[in-house]
Amino acid sequence: PHELSGGMRQRVMIAMAFSCHPRLIVADEPTTALDVTVQAQILNLLKERATATNTSVLLITHDLAVVAQLCNRVYVMYRGKIVEQGATRQVIGSPQHAYTRALLNALPEGKVPKSRLETVAAAMLEAKSEADVSSSEPAAPVAAAMPKSAPAAHGDGSPLFEAVGATVRYPRKFNFVGRPTAYTTAVNQINLVVPEGKTVSIVGESGCGKTSFVNTIVGLVPLAAGELRYKGQNLHALDAATRREIQIVFQDPQSSLDPRWPIWRIMTEPLTVENRPSKAELRDTAANLCQMVGLDPRSIDRMPHEFSGGQRQRIAIGRALSVHPRLLLLDEPTSALDVSVQAQILNLLLDLQDQYQLTYLFISHNVAVVRHISDLVAVMYMGEIVEQGLADDVLTRPQHEYTRTLMDAVPTLERAFAGS
Repeated sequence: PHELSGGMRQRVMIAMAFSCHPRLIVADEPTTALDVTVQAQILNLLKERATATNTSVLLITHDLAVVAQLCNRVYVMYRGKIVEQGATRQVIGSPQHAYTRALLNALPEGKVPKSRLETVAAAMLEAKSEADVSSSEPAAPVAAAMPKSAPAAHGDGSPLFEAVGATVRYPRKFNFVGRPTAYTTAVNQINLVVPEGKTVSIVGESGCGKTSFVNTIVGLVPLAAGELRYKGQNLHALDAATRREIQIVFQDPQSSLDPRWPIWRIMTEPLTVENRPSKAELRDTAANLCQMVGLDPRSIDRMPHEFSGGQRQRIAIGRALSVHPRLLLLDEPTSALDVSVQAQILNLLLDLQDQYQLTYLFISHNVAVVRHISDLVAVMYMGEIVEQGLADDVLTRPQHEYTRTLMDAVPTLERAFAGS
């Protein structure tokens, strides 16, 4: 299995499920971790096999566009209860329950780029006050209110980070003494400029080299050829203090947080690399970081497993902010989150950028998220950047064949209903 891609492994699971000639298939988030092109292939395969074998499918997902594309009926669950059900077009087109409306409003699709998205928690609290929700339900936690309009532009636009001919290779064959004799090129001579104060997104399918490139910037993977520049200087020739201005938020918050440490220690770990602050100082810093990222400062003694996925991602963002970075590398920060939590994290990132003049290099295969948060977009395919430019130009008027294929594969509510 480890020799297969995520999409191939999912095909194996589908084949196993259909091998017993079932009457019902339960598909639990079958496309959550897949990029849009592979997702489209898996959904088409699932639909074709179900139709050919007259098999019913119970699809469990948080992707409303996938629901609109694949399902005949939909059931909306909130706090363990089904709060709305009906034909897919009816429920999504004319939602009756406050929670269903909040889910749809939390989608970045069709929203003004860089505007604040409506969060489900805030919408449900408002609905509760209007008696749309039973008064016996406990209120959901609500993040601090943020302005609905897009934040003001900041930064002079001068290059903060540059990649010039950057190449990353992994050894794939070794001789008898263990020296590599053949390599696989993951990133092939890419050129990229990240202006200060802006958000540059790299979008592409899984395995195209996005994460390899980001890991090279922070020194986790060696650069085989080319040059990385920060503030006009060779990145790897800079002193440690300057390089600390570049921090990373990893894709999976659960695996990137030490399960044996309380969050005050996790969030302040970067501060202990060269200095030895007192425990009291570290705890005070952790409490301040919690406030910055929308967590309760009283929770600093809790362990990672006591937090939800979105809260763990806030912890990871807080850890990155602990050393006052100027450039944040965000590797798929919302890919493991449902649409309501995704909206909260996107709002948080936009608010932090506006408040602290941060620069983002955002990695994702979610085109709707990229469109919402980005100033500039680079499209990566098989280790190369095949198209880049202003976000609206690249995503609305793509020039490269792969970019057009990528955009055609993106599931949207409008496209799903138009084709139904």
